[in-house]
Amino acid sequence: MSLVEGEILAGRFRVSGPVLGQGGAGQVWPALDEKSGRQVAVKLLHPHLSNDRVALESLRAEAGVAGRLRHENIIEVFGLWSDQGRTFLVSRYFDGIPLSDIGGPMAPEAAVALGHQVAQALLAAHRAGLVHGDIRPGNVLVGAEGVRIFDFGIASWLSSAAEADGLELRPGETAPEILSGGPAGVPADLYGLGVVLYWALSGTLPWEGPTSWAVMGAQTATRPRAISGPRGLVTLIRQLLDPDPTRRPSDAEAVVDALSRLRRNPVTVVRPARRWLAPIRLGGAWIVHGTDPATGGPSVIRAGMGRRAARALRDRLREQGWTLEISKEALDFRDLLWITGVGGVTALAVPGIGFLLGVAVALMWRSSRVRPEVREALPKLSVAVPARRIAGGTEHSVSAGVLLLVLGALLWWWPILAVVPASLLAVLAWVSVRSAEPDPERQALDGKVATLFSEIAATIDGHAHDVDAALLLEGELLDLEQSWHSGRMQEGEVLLLARSLRERAGTASRIDDASVRETLDRLRGL
Repeated sequence: MSLVEGEILAGRFRVSGPVLGQGGAGQVWPALDEKSGRQVAVKLLHPHLSNDRVALESLRAEAGVAGRLRHENIIEVFGLWSDQGRTFLVSRYFDGIPLSDIGGPMAPEAAVALGHQVAQALLAAHRAGLVHGDIRPGNVLVGAEGVRIFDFGIASWLSSAAEADGLELRPGETAPEILSGGPAGVPADLYGLGVVLYWALSGTLPWEGPTSWAVMGAQTATRPRAISGPRGLVTLIRQLLDPDPTRRPSDAEAVVDALSRLRRNPVTVVRPARRWLAPIRLGGAWIVHGTDPATGGPSVIRAGMGRRAARALRDRLREQGWTLEISKEALDFRDLLWITGVGGVTALAVPGIGFLLGVAVALMWRSSRVRPEVREALPKLSVAVPARRIAGGTEHSVSAGVLLLVLGALLWWWPILAVVPASLLAVLAWVSVRSAEPDPERQALDGKVATLFSEIAATIDGHAHDVDAALLLEGELLDLEQSWHSGRMQEGEVLLLARSLRERAGTASRIDDASVRETLDRLRGL
């Protein structure tokens, strides 16, 4: 895949120079839009990304939303075009170099100014309902006209469309919740801003290596590498790099405000503003959140619960191997009673304004213990919560025991009526079987295997130009699915073979036909 200088794409865009850069998505070329006369940048997507029609429609929609963004720190996207089987994204040309190519650390004042421009761009995008999903030093351009973010409308699409190939997912730069399988959100963009600020201040990435923190939950024992700089800026960077997305600053506006204060005084310690008044819900003020067993990423398990119900659900799912916790997302009736009581006590101590003063202080203190950002920061659970397990000797078992006693008595005294409890026993047995709780570990494993199979099928479709290789891969995938569903193959072996097949499907032009046929023969022999 390549272009030549002078080549015209879609009858409109004339390539005007050598390639500007290359990444996981494709190559970037300078071009002249002969219709408007302006300089543009053409990102020519790799064939294995441009052959998926469904994914391209999704990308076209994302590019349409990004094209409506107008901000001085965001490179304008003009749209998605196709020409002779090639797909390319056209955006405004900006004369700059990626931050990742700038050697050496910046002065703290320059790092704060750069971060302030990036934060303002993110704030404008988030207000328009668009998340970038891949903020990193390589996606921030620095030039004589300032700082620009690019790849809006393509980065979040790539994080899902290219997951099977490991593209655009970079341990050390990508937010840990995305690496763990969760979707990109506002907290992920703020995490990326933290990486950008760390790079600008130090010239390196914040982590020693990718394996110690890439999985959610493993970051607690690993801290970012020590960094020297103004105390206020270093504190903000550490807040942005918090591995828990719910503990980062609440939104881009809070970060813009913090960086504005740091531009006036880089030494002062700033904490992004938080809501001093939490929302109020008289009932259902608790939320259960934790690891989604299907994706491995963080998620909201159930929201709007009472405290007792939330604790019961947490304890029940923990017994089944789930990792989760509960948080208070709003003030409830008990909080209001407590706040009113504090106001009454202060009214006795300070007549006149004591009540209002006590209520204000108590309200702020109780609000500081509430985490309304959890619901906003985390996606919803992707699998159903398993039904409550019924302890032996209760509910169905007790009902069955009573019916058996009645059946025995009727068989002794009035046999003809014994048909009634016998029928009820049969119905109870049928209901018990139908409501049997599925194994959550098996559900999670089935979800993981199904996701792998879907990724393999999509990757094979992207190599339809190599018919022989595609047919062989499809045959191997079919046999692998049949072996899994029939129970002839253990989960460990299925996952190993599926990952191997995914890797070979991603390089279909270099497939060893003999190895594929050997694997097929082994599967058929099971």
